[in-house]
Amino acid sequence: DLAPFGAGFLRERNRWVVLPARVVSAHRNLHQRLRQMADLWNASPYDKSSGRGHIGVIAVGYTHAKLMRALGEPPPNLRILGLASVWPLPERTLIRWFDGVARVLMVEEGGPFVEQSVRALAQRARLPAEILGKEDGSLPGEGELTEADLARALAGLDGATRPESGDAGDAVDRAMPSRVPLCDDCPYRPAFEALLRAMERHGGRQSHIVIGETGCMVRANLAPMELFDVKYSLGSGLGLGMGLAASDSEHRVVALVGDSSFFHTGINAMPLAAQLDLPMLVVVLD
Repeated sequence: DLAPFGAGFLRERNRWVVLPARVVSAHRNLHQRLRQMADLWNASPYDKSSGRGHIGVIAVGYTHAKLMRALGEPPPNLRILGLASVWPLPERTLIRWFDGVARVLMVEEGGPFVEQSVRALAQRARLPAEILGKEDGSLPGEGELTEADLARALAGLDGATRPESGDAGDAVDRAMPSRVPLCDDCPYRPAFEALLRAMERHGGRQSHIVIGETGCMVRANLAPMELFDVKYSLGSGLGLGMGLAASDSEHRVVALVGDSSFFHTGINAMPLAAQLDLPMLVVVLD
């Protein structure tokens, strides 16, 4: 069992110091902890198995709820594992679950991280099951999984598992946050309108490069403003602006930065931009 942690600082010679002399032993200790965690996950009450049969689905995290909605009433020949413990993998649990299963569909959001780990486990344990998922195209590798995606994959897994309530051709159409316009009383709206007017007075919109960031300001990229030329990630606005200002002499660079991202990374980049005397405008939005 893992020892309970007490309050306060535990003083132990070189335990919290990363030095070459300690790296190997610390790495060994990490592997030992991972083995302990794997033992805990093998007895996890959060991994839910249901159904019997030679066709199976492993649904990672909340995709299990999506799967059950898509299925409605799960067919009796479908074995389902709702996997909540993903790192390290509960290998003994998975090997027992795979017993008698011929084909398995891996369902997870994002990249096929668990799918690849399960494939590696199947190879090491010589499990004969065929594993389907994102890597072979049974499920799309981009975007959020929809019930229609699951319906198509289940139909390909075994015709008898086609959900009665789902049409594999239907697309899910729901409002995405970035499609919602700015609120009427949002202080960003007059700030962006003033910026657009200022750019028109100083050479026009096409003579400026406007860089946005993550947050409510993304709504300014909708019509009619269509404000952004560049937008990448939280905290990237000033860095991108500095690079563009240093390399493009034909456009004026405007970097829009939220207050959170300014304190996140912008506060470090601002002195460098000033030191380099870069021709750019930085707008910090509160």
